[in-house]
Amino acid sequence: MSEPQKVWPVILSGGSGTRLWPKSRTLFPKQFHVLTSEHSLLQEALLRVKDTVIYADPIVVCNEDHRFIVAEQAEELGIKLQDIVLEPEGRNTAPAVAVATAIVSRLDPNGLVLVLAADHHIPKLDAFTAAVQQGVSAANAKFICTFGITPNAPETGYGYIKRLPEQVAKGVYKIDQFKEKPELAIAKTYIADPSYSWNAGMFLFLAARMKEELIKHEPSIFPACEEAIDNGSKDFIASSSFLRLSGPHFAKAKAISLDFAVMERTKFAAVIPLDASWTDVGSWPSLFATCVDKPMNSIGKTGSQQGKSEGVFVKGEVHSLDVKNCYLSTDGPLLAAIGIEGLAVIATDDAVLVLPMDRSQDVGKIAKALNKNPATCKFAQKHTSEYKPWGSMKTLAVQPGFRALQLTVKAGASTSLQKHYHRAMHYVIVEGTATVTNGGDTFNLYKNESTYIAIGTAHRLSNPGKVPLVVMEVQSGEYLGDDDIVRIDPAVGSRNPGTGGSSDKPYEELSIAKKPGTKGGAEPQIVVNAPPAPPPPMMHLVAAAVVGAAIAVLATSVRK
Repeated sequence: MSEPQKVWPVILSGGSGTRLWPKSRTLFPKQFHVLTSEHSLLQEALLRVKDTVIYADPIVVCNEDHRFIVAEQAEELGIKLQDIVLEPEGRNTAPAVAVATAIVSRLDPNGLVLVLAADHHIPKLDAFTAAVQQGVSAANAKFICTFGITPNAPETGYGYIKRLPEQVAKGVYKIDQFKEKPELAIAKTYIADPSYSWNAGMFLFLAARMKEELIKHEPSIFPACEEAIDNGSKDFIASSSFLRLSGPHFAKAKAISLDFAVMERTKFAAVIPLDASWTDVGSWPSLFATCVDKPMNSIGKTGSQQGKSEGVFVKGEVHSLDVKNCYLSTDGPLLAAIGIEGLAVIATDDAVLVLPMDRSQDVGKIAKALNKNPATCKFAQKHTSEYKPWGSMKTLAVQPGFRALQLTVKAGASTSLQKHYHRAMHYVIVEGTATVTNGGDTFNLYKNESTYIAIGTAHRLSNPGKVPLVVMEVQSGEYLGDDDIVRIDPAVGSRNPGTGGSSDKPYEELSIAKKPGTKGGAEPQIVVNAPPAPPPPMMHLVAAAVVGAAIAVLATSVRK
């Protein structure tokens, strides 16, 4: 007896979500944030397709910088991914879909592919699942289906789909026209006509049919994507695998959207109506409208709302008085608001945004301007916390000559074996047990214990326990840039020699640091067995003393 046909979910996780700055940033964009429920938007997408009776293991397409975040968020849900595909560069949706189509074609020649975005919110799961099942018969009849969202407002930020009365399967219609984002007056005429729907950029099709149509309409894309797979490499971490596409081959694929490449040209375009309260969470007003009346608006409030406050969404330590129709969110400092109306106020631990709801289209302009300025680009690109294969790293303080970090190492994980030419370091254990490699010695450190690592000494930090290890790291030296690092051996967990393929290769290429006093020459040889650490020089003892009091205060922030 043959197995029932499976639908292969493909989740596209690109983009930087600049319209939700300062929450969304290049290295941690909106799809990884918890915004509309107790899960991130990516996790919502994964949970949407978790029914193993209907769906195969999902494929996620993302960029190199986000690979560990994707793996970790899937692992948190206990969801096994077929592949995490790493694009060398963003080339729009047609090449991304082509890669996923090629993968599914090899795994399941008769497979159906469901393409979803990682940053959409679809609260009505039953309606979504019914629409997918409704579209299966049309997809098996070799139609390429898109999902048309029932509009509830004359949106000018979405494209529209006009359908014909003719059905290709029950409840699935032939497409008459795709309409670009309209002016407001035209959008009002669209929503008055039931044949129009929003274009959500979600698709369902047979892998074989998509391959045919891509080759027919954009012949450069599919062969280039197959070559990018064949000449790529595969690495493994825990239960996930990273499929790195070959950059030179992927670059041969034309950068174009799937709508322009196929959907607006094919004779087989069809639309599945979907009424599931879909939103792309594309702006602060959109997020406000999505969340303000939800039960989550009463969860986790630690502040107070007084006076005639109404229509207010609150997240974090927020205190308000006589506030109306506002989105108030803070990840760090206490936020207080008095007598305001129609504003979004968003505070992170290093930036604050205040804007009228009707100016949300300009948020992206701020993010882009910050990114262009070397003095402010960090505020557009990353948060103070950064995700690593072994856990996370949060910057607590930066001053000339020293930097203080909070490291959180996951149970069983280790940092890479590495050394630095321009900095020495002190580790102070705040929570958990650490196994430290310091030159030729390896030893355990416990809560409130510390060690000193000299310049040029190979070192590694490991967590042998079952709970997270929290460490305060204080760096001191003449240069503290991120490029002052030589990785001798990759982080434990970033490769799995027992899985075959090219898994013996580390996930991260070695970063070769410059020796002190050199202008451009890289170190010609990597030393694996560095000599034992010498006694700490006086300058580092002084630095430790100056920063010691700060560490004691900072350490309390991780104690509950």
